[in-house]
Amino acid sequence: MEKVFALSPISIENVKSFRLSEAYGLTREQELHFWNNSEYQLCRESELAEERISTILDAYTDENTEIFVITSRDEKYFKDTKEWLNRTNFKYDKLFCIGKNSKIKLIQELEADAVFEDNPIFFEEVLNDKIYEKVDIFCIDYPYNQNSYCKVRLDKVTGKPI
Repeated sequence: MEKVFALSPISIENVKSFRLSEAYGLTREQELHFWNNSEYQLCRESELAEERISTILDAYTDENTEIFVITSRDEKYFKDTKEWLNRTNFKYDKLFCIGKNSKIKLIQELEADAVFEDNPIFFEEVLNDKIYEKVDIFCIDYPYNQNSYCKVRLDKVTGKPI
């Protein structure tokens, strides 16, 4: 976002909204322009939060755990996302790129036991659909989701409960 609009970088601690337009003081149209023109690059080059993921995998999985990656990335980025996950040596069983669709139905179909998420919109859906009764909900802690429901909040860097 900074490069596209020649903006100064902002600290993640100052990002109080999940919407990039609100976080950077841009219009919604500018945000959509950014996603339409830069999502491809982000899908190929974003950094994997290795320490957090390693901690989560060590604490919440064993050799029998199936790992499903469910991302809001558009289906057209499936191949790029798969290559990115493989390049970062992230071990998973199945990848789903669902775009702007809700993750709730797929989580239920997969009979997932736990979900690790940061999007506050997802947490609203969790409350509305009451999947928290069957699925453990873990929140990767960011300023933009401070008021969101979850079973356990995890540090965004270390992945440890806070």
